[in-house]
Amino acid sequence: MKAVFHVNDPQRWPAALSAAENLYQFGTDVEVTFVANGEGVHLPAQMDRLVQLTTRNARVLLCAQAIQRQGLNRAELPDWVEVVAAGIIGLVEAQQKGYAYIRP
Repeated sequence: MKAVFHVNDPQRWPAALSAAENLYQFGTDVEVTFVANGEGVHLPAQMDRLVQLTTRNARVLLCAQAIQRQGLNRAELPDWVEVVAAGIIGLVEAQQKGYAYIRP
């Protein structure tokens, strides 16, 4: 099972995290990618939940353009975050690889 979670609003992070946790708990051969753009590049307050998911090989992709527009410092991002040129590229590439698109 492969799923890409599109997070473009920081208030969507809790639902995305819960859904991903359910996938790992009940699914088999699970691959999860989070793609955040817009205001969603502000990582969730429940950072421990996201870190836990990354230990299970979940990927976290943040849009470079949104990072810049939101005034975030790339150097301060956790090392497990991957910065992509545009969030839309991450979403399209994941779907081309067979990931189900989920927008919580």
